This record gives sequence, structure tokens and C-alpha cells, in this order.
Amino acid sequence: IPASRTTYAISQPPHPTPVPLRRYGFHGLSYASIVRQMSERLGKPRGEMNLVIAHLGSGGSVCLVEGGESRNTSMGLTPLEGLPGGTRSGSIDASLIFHHTPDCSGTVEWSGREISKAEFVLNKESGFEGALFDSSLVSLRS
Repeated sequence: IPASRTTYAISQPPHPTPVPLRRYGFHGLSYASIVRQMSERLGKPRGEMNLVIAHLGSGGSVCLVEGGESRNTSMGLTPLEGLPGGTRSGSIDASLIFHHTPDCSGTVEWSGREISKAEFVLNKESGFEGALFDSSLVSLRS
């Protein structure tokens, strides 16, 4: 994916990060398999494949394939960015968490490690799981 589509509009942090802060995308093996299968079924060379592919499930993403290669993705640094998932919020206004969880910088223990309340809410109490608690969306339960 070109750097113009993987770069975030944020300053570089003043400290080292475990990985470069950029969009990585996910579900790449699935997308590669779909491109290969579509190429075979349509009888077109992979390099001529132009597709928009949706990977839908508890974790969802969308990928733009141009000339057989990924050119853009809905996911980012983590699977949290992009489409909502089973428990993940998907893309939201970054300030929303401060209004939802005023003590969001506090920590909780999850899977044997400490993570921020913000991470927990956005990754485990959001998405379709979070929407199910809204009585106006009750039809999603069936």
C-alpha cells in the first residue's frame, strides 16, 4: 500500500515505538487468496485484477485491489480502525472515548496484562456487542 495511504496525520512521538505508527491493514492472506481465486475463475492474469473486497465477520475490513495488489485498506495500525466488529468499535471520533469513559487512562487487567480502560472499551465492549445494548437496535439480536 502506498505511503500516502498508510501515513497518519499526526506528529512523530518523542519516544521510540514498538512498531512504526502507520496503517498496516489485516486479513492479507484472505485477500491474497481471493485475488488468486478470482484470477483463476475469470481467466485473467493477477496483474489485471481490480477489485474491492469485503472481509465480513466478527472482524471486518475492506480492501482496494488494483493491478492485483493492495492499494488501500479500511484497517489501520490495529484491527480497531475501519469497520465495526463483534466487539471492536471501528473508526470513531478520537475524542468520543473521553466522553464515554472519563477515566479512560486508568487500567484494567485483561488476559493477564494491564491495558487502559480506553483500549478495553474500544476493543471488547464496542462494535456489535456494544450496539446490542442500545434498545433502538434490538433487531440486530435476531
